[in-house]
Amino acid sequence: RDASIDMNGKTETLRELVFKLLRERGPMTDQDIALALQLDPNTARPRRVELVADGCISAVGEGKTRSGRKAVLWGVTTDTGDA
Repeated sequence: RDASIDMNGKTETLRELVFKLLRERGPMTDQDIALALQLDPNTARPRRVELVADGCISAVGEGKTRSGRKAVLWGVTTDTGDA
């Protein structure tokens, strides 16, 4: 998969897509993020880690994976600007 995706006429990085997804849909697990963006988890997770390191998103609760295991819910910490 390319490192960028064309949406609404704008090329967005995967990092921006993860941020936008969480901003629009609310808190999600890593698994939910990967599924929603149709990405391999090993591609989506590092983008989420970068967003956490930059303070754009943080752990906001606990959810479950598709198999029922506990997982961290990640959510946007601030809605001022983009990732």
